[in-house]
Amino acid sequence: MKKHKVILLSILVLSVISFTSCEPFLVNKITVRNLAAAEVQFNLRAKTYLIPSGETLVLDDFKKGTFNYYSTFSLPAGVTGVETEGDFEGEVTLNAGTEILFVYKSTIADNKYSISVYKMSSDDVNRPDPFGGDK
Repeated sequence: MKKHKVILLSILVLSVISFTSCEPFLVNKITVRNLAAAEVQFNLRAKTYLIPSGETLVLDDFKKGTFNYYSTFSLPAGVTGVETEGDFEGEVTLNAGTEILFVYKSTIADNKYSISVYKMSSDDVNRPDPFGGDK
């Protein structure tokens, strides 16, 4: 009987360790999808990433933290006016397993280039940090 209790306790301890140790392996990821008519430059952590029209950039080497970003864009030939909408600069906050998606879209009408950026996060703003941080 004592041997069964030791085995059950060992299984319980191993199960707890297995399930609680999964969180450090969650990957933070930032994806930038350029659906605009021209190239987009995405600047993050002192590095500029050039994303041609129709291409997608995936960055997944991030630890937990808050990072500043800003973006610029090229103009298609023949455009005489520009209009922007969205957060072309700001911050992203990454917790364990956060995925951020930036989507750049554009239209051209009457020689005016209208470009928009949409930023979406997988995190619920009310979600507590799984590692017990302030945010």
